[in-house]
Amino acid sequence: MRILITGAGGSLGSGLAEALEGTHELVLSDCFDLSARHEFRRADLRSLDQTLPLARGCDFIVHTPAWHGLHGSIKSEVEYWQLNVDGTFHIFQSALQHNVRSMVWISSVSISGWERDKYGFSKFIGEHLCGYYHRVHHLRIAILRPWDFTPFGNDFIRYGERLLAGGVDRRDVVGATLRAMDRVVDGAIECDWFEIGKDHPFTEQDCAQFKDDPKGIIEKYWPGYSDLIDKYHIRFPEKPLVIDLKKTKEVLGYSPQYHFGTFLAELRERDRKALPVR
Repeated sequence: MRILITGAGGSLGSGLAEALEGTHELVLSDCFDLSARHEFRRADLRSLDQTLPLARGCDFIVHTPAWHGLHGSIKSEVEYWQLNVDGTFHIFQSALQHNVRSMVWISSVSISGWERDKYGFSKFIGEHLCGYYHRVHHLRIAILRPWDFTPFGNDFIRYGERLLAGGVDRRDVVGATLRAMDRVVDGAIECDWFEIGKDHPFTEQDCAQFKDDPKGIIEKYWPGYSDLIDKYHIRFPEKPLVIDLKKTKEVLGYSPQYHFGTFLAELRERDRKALPVR
């Protein structure tokens, strides 16, 4: 299968290119030049003329580019619309022109705040574009709504802290995208959305008690790490964010692999080897 990945230089796009290496023929696209072994097509998705040729010869599109919530203070409503909405419309036009009928489109859980947030609003419009192109042009589209991508970066402690709040490991988002691609190809998905987050073992009672005794709750599930929590001054939310992933698990076969427990295990290894964590 020949797969077009837009935004291939970004966090998710680059991870997908790595994961798909050697199993599919890849066409990578971004608005800046990339050094890659695969065919590269440079395009600014805000331009219809630049975007229309992108899907030529492809069988599948994974569309990832967007200004995100973290850009809210530096990007205007116009800029959000141009990339997140116009860019989506343009890639759909490219898909139609080159008869590409299968896609994964990356949305966000921020769609829940669409009425008061320019990022969430742009994703709200984008999801409705997905629905239109499914109903009118019969494209099959999996819409993924990830929580905040949480790569390690240079601050491993913050990565771990985010896993108790709104963070989801980039590797799990990549894995969910691969599974969504398979379900679109095999016909299990026509047009539907799926929330992508991490798993927690916490019960409602655990969540209610978490503010008063976070280390005790953590110790209940991942014993033996209290010394690291103190050493690295790990901060806890008032309660962990527990996400309902039933639909995503049932349809996509999604099983997130990274959570606060895996973070603690890796932190122990880094601490033992005296590796930097910030």
